[in-house]
Amino acid sequence: NNEKMDTISDRHHRCLFGWVHVSTTIRLILAYFVLFNVGLGLLGLPWFSIYIGLSGLCLCFFTCFHVYKKNDRMMFPFYLYVLFTIFYLLFLGGYFFFVNIFHKEMVKEALGDHSDSISFIWHFADIVLIMTHAWVLSVTSKCRKYFRWVAEGGQK
Repeated sequence: NNEKMDTISDRHHRCLFGWVHVSTTIRLILAYFVLFNVGLGLLGLPWFSIYIGLSGLCLCFFTCFHVYKKNDRMMFPFYLYVLFTIFYLLFLGGYFFFVNIFHKEMVKEALGDHSDSISFIWHFADIVLIMTHAWVLSVTSKCRKYFRWVAEGGQK
């Protein structure tokens, strides 16, 4: 009966349509966030993006350690960081949208004849990133619940 209970509970700790366990998914997410933070530091974004990327890298490595230890309490800083990146991506999208509307000639000068296409791609990528990071919030929350379940003796 206990084995049946573990199987039922295990279904609640899966994501990606039940295909992947949450502990595997959070590892993939952390690898993505390492690349995201490196990219954030290397892109020609406002200067403070470098500091956001560096602090994000440190937080990713901190979280990697606690994922290895299955510590649910130390997942919360990563959750807050993901929430912060959503607001940051909203800010960047809004800023770029504002510049596109009110400084059309400057954008056309900087991006060339394909400025409309590049702007569309930028906004589309921004929306996809925001939606991905919103999904990451749910996976991080589910991972915290799984680690709490493990800590309470839910797994053999």
